[in-house]
Amino acid sequence: MPPGYRLAKVLLAYTCYLLKMIWPVHLGIFYPLPKAISPLAVSAAVVVLISITVVVWFGRKRSPYGLVGWLWFLGTLVPVIGLVQVGLSAWSDRYTYFPLTGMFIAMTFAVRDWRDRFKIPPPVITTAAILILGSCVLLTENQLACWRDDQSLYTHAISVTKDNEQAHLCLGFVLEEKGRKADALAEYRIGLKLNPYRVKTYNQIAGLLAESGRTNEALAELRAALRINSKDTLLHNHLARLLAESGRTNEALAELRETLHANPQEVALYNNLGTLLVKFGRFDEAMEQYAAAARLDPADWQASYLGGKALLKQGRDMEAIPYFQQAMQIEPDNLRVLNYLAQVLASDENPKVRDGQTAFALASRANSLTGGTHPVMLDALGMACAELGCFDDAQKAAQEAFHLAQAGGMTNDASEFQQRLQLYQNHQPFRQSFTNAP
Repeated sequence: MPPGYRLAKVLLAYTCYLLKMIWPVHLGIFYPLPKAISPLAVSAAVVVLISITVVVWFGRKRSPYGLVGWLWFLGTLVPVIGLVQVGLSAWSDRYTYFPLTGMFIAMTFAVRDWRDRFKIPPPVITTAAILILGSCVLLTENQLACWRDDQSLYTHAISVTKDNEQAHLCLGFVLEEKGRKADALAEYRIGLKLNPYRVKTYNQIAGLLAESGRTNEALAELRAALRINSKDTLLHNHLARLLAESGRTNEALAELRETLHANPQEVALYNNLGTLLVKFGRFDEAMEQYAAAARLDPADWQASYLGGKALLKQGRDMEAIPYFQQAMQIEPDNLRVLNYLAQVLASDENPKVRDGQTAFALASRANSLTGGTHPVMLDALGMACAELGCFDDAQKAAQEAFHLAQAGGMTNDASEFQQRLQLYQNHQPFRQSFTNAP
């Protein structure tokens, strides 16, 4: 922000905080930076600030608390007033918690002096205090209603501010989480209209359009974003994935290869290209990409993990195990690796691969890390118990997994867990092939 804009905003912020102290309405979680600042508003702010300063300065001998309170207010706001702009907020209510203490101290001593000077009876002071504090309680109760949930919070922010891009985007995210995709898309588009250079918003819009089957529109959004920032690898990855899902395999591969050529140090690109090649059965090429990722970053667990999954898809289950073990050595508490390897060792249809004791140790570790509340981890624990012949324990784990999945709306998972529960009730372990696993 240019220095002149910052200075004008500082003057407005001081007067805005004073106004909200006197009349605390239209409070919001986020106040966007104004696109333009009215010279008239700045002039009015200057008049207000100078007037108060003159009054407290000339009255400092008779009422020193006025100058103390005013300087307290002015001084303690300096770090957050916007001389150094941080983030996209014009001002924030929370910044006033400490600075306004100075103003309240000055007001308290002023009331004491007026009481003594004008011989105001104590009941009048008490009544006024009760009315003021009671009003504050009512206003607080009213404001708390805006904090009932995320949707009310951001909806309120939009209603009390203007051109609030952040609030629209946050509301869009909340609506998307609730499954209201059309409403979320509308909020994202409002946010994008307010700031057409926000690349992340294009990506969010593209994701919603793709989920609705509007692939061509989603691709157009991603390409628009790439015209703004052609170096964003996340956008390139998303574009390649959508191209692959729409059957445009060659375009998807070309997109990733071109991006990788421009960003040869980006480990994720090698892994993503490898995963795309696996989908099309080009396993040797995929393993080359995973190997390149591992060479580039030996601390990257995903290369080994994905390499192991690629070998499983080829039916090379024995060869896959060392890859998962390598991933686990890199990141011992990675839930994804712990759970997947536990499933392989507990349920692989190849008896040479199965190792019930190790599977149980891995599944128990994953279940412990999630506090015994994650249905997928419990499912793997059930598989391991069944492999060891502990069918009572397997039934208990599968039952818990089923109930948790049902409660969480995981319908497909719940159905699978129930099928496995029936196997364990019949004292049968679960077996599966990983050639078609996702």
